[in-house]
Formats: sequence, structure tokens, C-alpha cells
Amino acid sequence: MTTLNLHDVHVTIAGTPIITGVDLTAPSGRRVGIIGPNGSGKSTLLRAVYRHLPLAQGTITVDGEDLWRLTPRRAAQLVAALPQETRSDFDVTAWEMAAMGRTPHKRPFAPDTAEDTTIVADALTHAGVAHLAHRHYTTLSGGEKQRVLRARALAQQAPVLVLDEPTNHLDVRHQFELLRAPQGLSSRGRGALVCMGILGLVRGLAHREGTWPSAGPARGSGRLGSYAVWARLVKIQVSGPLSGQGRGIWCVLAMESGG
Repeated sequence: MTTLNLHDVHVTIAGTPIITGVDLTAPSGRRVGIIGPNGSGKSTLLRAVYRHLPLAQGTITVDGEDLWRLTPRRAAQLVAALPQETRSDFDVTAWEMAAMGRTPHKRPFAPDTAEDTTIVADALTHAGVAHLAHRHYTTLSGGEKQRVLRARALAQQAPVLVLDEPTNHLDVRHQFELLRAPQGLSSRGRGALVCMGILGLVRGLAHREGTWPSAGPARGSGRLGSYAVWARLVKIQVSGPLSGQGRGIWCVLAMESGG
């Protein structure tokens, strides 16, 4: 069983502590959602998981392997990411963009194998963009690009999938289609770490009944309402004011649910 573990994670940007002392576990076959307002540190945490931002302190491991001590190739075999935004100035097709997900599994400049081709085709189909395979990526709409990037992450076949605001640029239909995707991934034994800013959409990710703890000091755990999730407070400190309150506000929520 593959397990993603964050222990005492701190992230500092330009000398300012953004994330302080986060402990979080995402086992295989489970979906962990990080919910919170803009500026609460959700994306910063996820960028540390997929090695876009370095740690100031702490460890992030997958089955005991320290991600920040691994080669980029090995780390990419363990963690795939769907970031909020990905710029590409390369004149590549949607197929070629999705096929980049196979890079960690190949030798440099090695051609695609029959297995690679099958995996990429399946990923494009799963993301609902198989019909766009031969379109140039730069000509696609924002929502279409997001779905192609999702196919790239799926083609990577990493045991841990990180999705940062995955519904960005998507219409309502594709938002709910995407929110169902992590359930299929977890049923195949993958773990999913999902960052969301809209509480209502998280319902599509969960099965069990639970309550949200309130945003506020670490000791706070008031009810905000009942959702089809099990929620708990994650220790991520906001570095700036939130709703008139000062530093030290703990406001990012986590959701865990079974498949």
C-alpha cells in the first residue's frame, strides 16, 4: 500500500513563513481534500509535495522514500501533479502534451513503446479529450487545456496524484466529471491529494457523512454545517490577515473519505 506522509512541513517564501508544522497522511485508495480560502496556503503546500517549492523544514515521503532526496525522475514516478496553471510555448499537440507523462518511465530520447501509446490513449479517453489528440495545445480553450493536463497526469501512472484547484476553467459538466475521477483512481489503489476552494464541489469527492470544523485558531472546531465528508483541521498557518483577523489563524480544512 502506497502512502504519502507529510511530517512537520514548513515552507518559507521570500523569508516569510507560509506553511508551518503540517502533518498529513494520504494512503492509497483514499482521497484527501484540502479546503480553504484564497491565501490560506493550499497551493503552497501542494507545490511542496510535487517539488515545485522547497521545504524549509520537515519531510515528505512516499512509502518511506523522501521525495526531496530522490532524483527528479524517481520523484515523478511516485507523484503526478495537475497544477492550477501550466504555460507551454512549445508547438505540441494534445497527444504530445499528454505523452509527456510517460517521460519518467523512459530513457532519455527513447521512442514511445506500444505500452506507452496505449496508456496515453487511455488517459486522453479518461479525460474526455481523445477527439482533441491532434489539435495543437496552444489552440485549445482553457478548459480543454486543463483536461489535457489531467490526461498527462494520468499517463504518468504515479501512485500519488496531486490536483491543485482542478476545476479551474472547466464548465459545470466537466467539473463534476473531474470530481468523480479521483474516486476511480482511489479504487485502483492510487491516493489523491486535492486542493479545492469551493466547499459545495467537494461533495462529489466523498461518501461518508461528517461536519466541517470552523476556520479559526487551532483549538476551534465549531460546526459550519453538514456535508457528505469527514473533515478535520489541518495545521496550516495563514501568514496574512483573514476576515479582519491577524496572523496565526488556522483555516485550511482537510477531508478524508473512503472509496
